[in-house]
Amino acid sequence: MSSHQLSPIFAPGLGDGPAYAVTGDRQNRVSFEYPPPRNSQFVGSEWGGLKVLWVVRRTYLGPVLIRGQQVDGPNGVRFEGDLMPPTYLLLNASGISDPGFREWPSFTRLRASGCYAWQVDGTSFSEVIVFQARATRPAR
Repeated sequence: MSSHQLSPIFAPGLGDGPAYAVTGDRQNRVSFEYPPPRNSQFVGSEWGGLKVLWVVRRTYLGPVLIRGQQVDGPNGVRFEGDLMPPTYLLLNASGISDPGFREWPSFTRLRASGCYAWQVDGTSFSEVIVFQARATRPAR
C-alpha cells in the first residue's frame, strides 16, 4: 500500500482512493499507547487509540463505511472515543471541506500490536488498507 501526497494541508494519505487514511506515517506504521494512560481520553477503556484523519475526494459524494480487523491475530478494530467503541465508522457527506477533499478527524482503537487492515467501502468502490500497529507502554 502506497501513500499519496493529496493536499499541502495534510500529511500523505494511505490507500488508492477515493477515501484515504492520513496517519502521519508514510510507511503504514502507527503507534498507540496501551493500556490507555491515566491522562488519556481513553482512560477506563480496554482500547488504546490513535488519531486518523479520513479524507475523501469531493468527486465521490456517497457514504463511506470503515471497518477493521487484525490480519495476523484475533483482535478487532474499533472506532471513536467511547469506553466500548463501535465496530465501524460511517462517514457521510457533511465532512469538513478543503478545495479538493472532505475530511473527518477520527480515532482508530486497538488493543494489541500487529498487522491490521481497514476495510473501506463506498457505493462505487471497495478497498483494504493494511497498516502495522505497535503498542507502547504509557509513561508512568
